[in-house]
Amino acid sequence: MKTSRLVFQSLIVLVISGLTFSCQRAAEKTGEEAIEKSIEQSTAEKADVDLQEGSGTITTESGTVKYDSKITSWPTEIPDDVPEFTAGNIEGGTLTDTKEGKSWTLMLSDFSDKDLEAYNKSLKSKGFETHIMMIDNKGGTITAEKGNLTVAFMGGEGKGSLSVNITIEK
Repeated sequence: MKTSRLVFQSLIVLVISGLTFSCQRAAEKTGEEAIEKSIEQSTAEKADVDLQEGSGTITTESGTVKYDSKITSWPTEIPDDVPEFTAGNIEGGTLTDTKEGKSWTLMLSDFSDKDLEAYNKSLKSKGFETHIMMIDNKGGTITAEKGNLTVAFMGGEGKGSLSVNITIEK
């Protein structure tokens, strides 16, 4: 269930990101309809797509995914248990809200490998079980879990993404 939500979210983020930056309003409508059709064929769910300059929203029966390139600060809705990543810059983000839970994915820039290592320590200090993999001083990944919270950080050469997922226990 977690995997299908992450695949769905990733697909939608890629589609929205590519289309929101390159479409004019007339072309956006055609793009919206093409995305809706693609999602409906893939998921067997009715989809509503709304693309604007620098943002977009996709709503299905399973939930809503909203991308906004104007997000430049840590979302206040992220639970306090998750330490804020304060290094570098936030250059947009995605909020996914489904029956299974909520997730935020932030696009990051201008951070170093030392910032990645420091964030790993911050997660541990908040009680997360973490796994870090650094790749020849060119970046790395952190995965962290604590209860129903999952944090995934991937980055290299000053660019990356940080995802926070809350799974609703049933």
